[in-house]
Amino acid sequence: MAMDPFEPDDRGQGFSEPSGTPPNDSPTPRQVPYPTPGPPAVYPEESKAVISLVLSILGLVVCGVLSPVAWYYGHQETEAIDAGRRDPSKRDMATAGKVIGIIGTAILAFIVLGVLLVVGIGIASVSQGAS
Repeated sequence: MAMDPFEPDDRGQGFSEPSGTPPNDSPTPRQVPYPTPGPPAVYPEESKAVISLVLSILGLVVCGVLSPVAWYYGHQETEAIDAGRRDPSKRDMATAGKVIGIIGTAILAFIVLGVLLVVGIGIASVSQGAS
């Protein structure tokens, strides 16, 4: 007959333990504490990943001239991380700044080419109309 876990047991110690578990009077295993983490790693150069990401977003949204600068900073940051001079935990942020900087630079290039094309067509039409 299975013991009901909510009924007092034969020993008078309150409620019985469900089957398959040791009674309360058995010794509990000693818990081993986690090892303490060492000191944080120190890198010789300060990370510029945040600068790259902020400049890339500003270049994409506000001022396209900042996009190539963000691309440059993101590229420099990933090279420094690969060389071990900067914190590798910032790699994702540097890569995001680099990619958004590339996208912003491409958009800027298309805008500049479009403006040059419109100005060139305007100059050509004015020069033909004057002759």
